[in-house]
Amino acid sequence: MESRGTAERLVYALGIRLCGPIGFRPEERACGTVVDADIIARLAPSVRVGSLEDSVDYAALCRLAHAEAAAETELLETLAEEIADEVFARWPQVDAVQVKLVKPAAPVDLPVQGLGFRLTKIRPGGLPWGGAA
Repeated sequence: MESRGTAERLVYALGIRLCGPIGFRPEERACGTVVDADIIARLAPSVRVGSLEDSVDYAALCRLAHAEAAAETELLETLAEEIADEVFARWPQVDAVQVKLVKPAAPVDLPVQGLGFRLTKIRPGGLPWGGAA
């Protein structure tokens, strides 16, 4: 069968509610901080999905985020890097990952819906994000 174009295959886990010792302030780490996570894993263009082993297990992706959030960290930036690195380590078929972390109750004295960090990480030699081959 002839290919009729290109596709970007994205696996999503959105709105993962995490709670852990995350934050710069000691009180954030002591009582636990709520962080909402969105993780998008892009499958490499060469991957042909025919079974779960070819893709990313959604439940395992959520468990990975919970496990990483359980470790004490001061910065959302660090947590995002750790999640992305672990996605790459567990799923070699993923060539790019985007991690968005938001503190909905950020400790600031201003009215905000949330403060956060977004990381897009691409394996060496991978296409730019949004750059389906």
